[in-house]
Order: sequence, then structure tokens, then C-alpha cells
Amino acid sequence: MSPTAENALLIALVGEGAGAEAAELAEFLRAAAERGDITLVDAAADPVAPIAPAARIVVLRGLAADAAAKWQGREPDLILSAADPATPVRLQQACAEYGEWTRVGLWGGASGAVEMSIGATLHAVKFPLRGAALASVQAAMLTSASAKLNPPGRVVWVAFISSGLKAFSPGGGRVRPMVAIAMQGTLFGGAVQLLGWNALAVAIGGALIGAWAALQGVVLQYLLLGDDLVVTYSKATEWLMAHREVAAPSLAAVIVAWAVVHACAGAVMALAAWYWREAPHWLQARLANPAAAISHTMPEQRRWRRVARELRRWQFWLPLLVVAVALLLMGRPWEKVLWLTVRFVAVGAVLLSVLSLFQPASIARALRRRGWWGPAVAFSEALQRRKPPSA
Repeated sequence: MSPTAENALLIALVGEGAGAEAAELAEFLRAAAERGDITLVDAAADPVAPIAPAARIVVLRGLAADAAAKWQGREPDLILSAADPATPVRLQQACAEYGEWTRVGLWGGASGAVEMSIGATLHAVKFPLRGAALASVQAAMLTSASAKLNPPGRVVWVAFISSGLKAFSPGGGRVRPMVAIAMQGTLFGGAVQLLGWNALAVAIGGALIGAWAALQGVVLQYLLLGDDLVVTYSKATEWLMAHREVAAPSLAAVIVAWAVVHACAGAVMALAAWYWREAPHWLQARLANPAAAISHTMPEQRRWRRVARELRRWQFWLPLLVVAVALLLMGRPWEKVLWLTVRFVAVGAVLLSVLSLFQPASIARALRRRGWWGPAVAFSEALQRRKPPSA
């Protein structure tokens, strides 16, 4: 079976129907095959029948129940009974669902390409408030992607795919952006799923995207450093007040103000995308060929190399260095700083190890094994289109 065919939706029809139901099913399969909606294979007559690389929905007809568990080394995504009167309806639903999940994959691939392109540009020009800018782009992308999804909460998979493709980024940090994209998609998807696809829902979803962009750094650093992070800031503000007569705001006020700025930016962009509805022409071009935006990719690294890569980044160690120096200046014992360092390294290594389990190449297979063929199709579509056309 070709790599493209391996990503197709594989449906097995077991048994034989009788009477009017069998005639209806046969007519449905014939018409769908003539339209090109499905590739019909008589698996009983030719169990090693080759599948065309362009096949997207493959229906295996004439299989016995004991032979449907695996066909040419792959388990079917759906196993339906030919004698069940509801089978034609379920086949129609599967075809419609396949088209929607394919669009999810296209949006996920395009979103990953846009995030990498804009993120690299903002990083190169040292643009301030890069987090707010990227969160605004994410809000617009997810709003446009969720416009025609039913239910709209499926847009969360667009973010998961974009997050997975971030592992192929050739430079810069990967783990933190992957977490940010996945969490922002979860928050936005939850908002539109609960409230429906309307102005209020997308505004709340966009605001949540922006707020998480502002708060993620604080949340992660608190996990790594604990209460010492708060103590360091409090002591720094006290020192400024005593020696420079500068009244610094409280840490809570700084965090809230920072989150509000980002939330407003995300909400405005989400509402703008909701108002325009149609994606810009340049984005429609990337939806048609999202691979073009990320043709320069790196092979996926082994798990321990991905962890080591993050640990070598100076940005990972800077917060620890700042807090450790501040604690020593406050007269804290060396043992306190040593234990803080041990905690930082241990918690950081655990978090990075858990996040490094996110292997894009194996996600589709894992989802299929659990019966989630829709998200598996979306991931497969994005990963196939990620490859350059000459691959």
C-alpha cells in the first residue's frame, strides 16, 4: 500500500446483505465510485489488490468478519455490516466527515506555516510584544478555521496540528511555542464549543488566547521556581522604593495588566476575522499548498536530543540565575540556592521530557489505534502536505 493510500480512510464492509437493503447499498457504492468519492475494492476476490496513491476513501467489499481485523497490514478505520440498513447512511456520514477532517488538516498545516514564518520574522527584527502579535495571528487563524466546522470545537485539532508541526521548526525554541499553541487552541475551542460560533464566543476565545500568551511564562516559571519567584519580585520592589523612591506596582497588578493588553489584542483580531469571514488571498494560497511555507525543515530529532537542545538555551537558565543572585543578595544561605537549582533542573527536565513525547510522525498512527480516525486523517493530511512537492 502506498504512503498516500495508508493515510486514506479505510472502511471494511463485512458480510452480505439481502433484499432491498443490499440493492440500495450496491447502488450507493456504484454511484459513489463513479463520482470518484470512494475507491471500491472487492477484497474477497483480490485480497492483494493494489490501491492507487490518490485514493482517499477506500471501501473494502465482501470481507468476512474474521478477515476484517487487518487488511494488507493495516486495521480498517471503520467496520460496517453490509446487512445493516443504516450502513448507506453511515457511509455518507463518513464521507462528509472525511472532507471536514481533511479541511482541518489543511488549516492545521497552513497555521503551522504561518506561525513559523511570522514568528521567525518577528524574532529576526526584534519586534516588541511578539507574544501579543503571535497570539493575535493565532486568534485570527482559529476564528477563520472554525467558521465552517460542525461542531466548531473541532478547531482545537487545528491548533494541535500546528503545535505538532512546530517540532519541525529549524531554529529557535520549540517546546514553549508548542505548549502555547496547544493551550490557546484548547481555550478557543472550548469557548466556541460552549457558546457557538458567534461574535461573543470568538471574542472570548480570542481574549483567552491572548491572556494565555501573557500568562504562560509566569505559570511555567512559577512551576520551576515556586514562591521564590514572588519573594524576589517583592524584595526588588521594596529595594526600589527604599533606595530610588520608585513605587513599583505589585506583581499581581503587573500580571493582570499584561494579560489584559494581550487579551484585548487577541479579541480584536478574532472579531476582525469573524467580521471578514473569508480568509485573505495569501492565506488561501497557503491553504492550497501549505508545504511551500515550510519547505526548509529539519528531520525530527530523537527525544533526548530535543530535551538537550532546550536545556542548552541560555533563555532557559536566565530566570534561575536572576532569582539565585537576588536570593544571595538578600542574605539567603547557599543551601537554599542549591536546593532551588536542584528543583529548577528536576522540574524542568520532567516537563521537557513529557513534552518531548509529542512526536508528530507517530500521532496519526496512535490516533488510529484508538479509533479516532478523523483527527488521524487531519494529522496525516498536514504531514503529507508539509513535505516539499519533490519529496
